[in-house]
Amino acid sequence: MNRKMELLYRTAEWLTAMGGVREGRLELAEQEKLTEGWKRILTNQFHDIIPGSSIHEVYEDARKDYETIKNIGKDVIRDYLEKSLEKDETSYTVYNASGWDTDEIAAV
Repeated sequence: MNRKMELLYRTAEWLTAMGGVREGRLELAEQEKLTEGWKRILTNQFHDIIPGSSIHEVYEDARKDYETIKNIGKDVIRDYLEKSLEKDETSYTVYNASGWDTDEIAAV
């Protein structure tokens, strides 16, 4: 879950920062919210969750924490898309935030 959240936050930061620069509205990046989530991600790395050396209760707490982390990241992306993209019922925009080309099919 830790790696999934790192990738989600990388995508959220990339998307909102690029969109903010494009539109001249850097507040779209919502960095305060992302920083809150990053702090939680890093805390979970520190508390022996990744190597598996914590007690059971720690993992129960981490599961709840990762749910909060995921919600923050997805909310930032959703809020950005709702605020920045023009509503056009006839076309779609597909973003590739990876560092390589892809030829995968995008489901709509």
